[in-house]
Amino acid sequence: MPVYHSSYPRPPQARVVDYRSELLAAVDDLPPLPLVLNRVMQLLNDTSSSSAQIAAMVEKDTVLSGSVLRCVNSAYYGLSSTVTSIRHAVSMLGFGTVRNLALAFSLRRMIAGSRVPPPRLYARYSQHSLSTAILCADLAGYLEVDDAEAAFASGLFHDIGRLLILATFPELMQQIHEQYETTERSYEELERAALTLSHPEVSKLVMQKWQLPECIQNAVEFHHRPAEAPHAPERPFTLAEVVQAADLYVNEYGLDLLPSKRPTPVSADRAFEALGLRQKMPEVLEKFRHQYEGIRTLF
Repeated sequence: MPVYHSSYPRPPQARVVDYRSELLAAVDDLPPLPLVLNRVMQLLNDTSSSSAQIAAMVEKDTVLSGSVLRCVNSAYYGLSSTVTSIRHAVSMLGFGTVRNLALAFSLRRMIAGSRVPPPRLYARYSQHSLSTAILCADLAGYLEVDDAEAAFASGLFHDIGRLLILATFPELMQQIHEQYETTERSYEELERAALTLSHPEVSKLVMQKWQLPECIQNAVEFHHRPAEAPHAPERPFTLAEVVQAADLYVNEYGLDLLPSKRPTPVSADRAFEALGLRQKMPEVLEKFRHQYEGIRTLF
């Protein structure tokens, strides 16, 4: 056994990584929600706020307002005249559409401007989150679901925990992905074994940091196990079920954040059937594809 003299350099010690602490630090390092996005989110549960008030606030943010108006005036919406203000956009398309566009553009600008995601990773994440959000909003329109107004936001935020993990521990996530492809264990099991936290749990921590409504917190936390989500007896479905179905379909559509050859435990067909939308599936998916392909290049 070698003996080291005090004057000799000692061999480097392997760094012990406290993955949980580093991941929680990454959550803390996320910037706060911009004022406009925070106000738009408050509208989800605040019936006293008027669309005119929110439109006026969005218009004060010239970058956000310009992004929304550019999208509204794109060929996708096919409006006969140019829309020149957010209030005008609300009158033409409805507040829900304008609110969702503001949410998507605000999140894009906030995350892209942070130090968290590499550009290629964020581009993939942006596609996945936007497509899931669009399909969530479409599905909620067909269902009696708790907090349907929060469906778009739930889809938009559902995988933000996965983005943080990928950006913080890219090498470790590559190992987890390889294990996932060659075993029968779920991603959440593998993440907890390595990090003590799964990506849905990290997503919920981000929602809590941003003080978003509890319905969105529950939707992101339980989107892989919706049967465990809190459920209002008077409503047959939860937002977690909606997010699960949308997430499964956009993955099958080729917009998954981490491409995989392994079949999912639950297919999109089965998730749609559980929502009672098996017969409506062609109609719902055609609407989704038209929406997503029409506006994806603007994001």
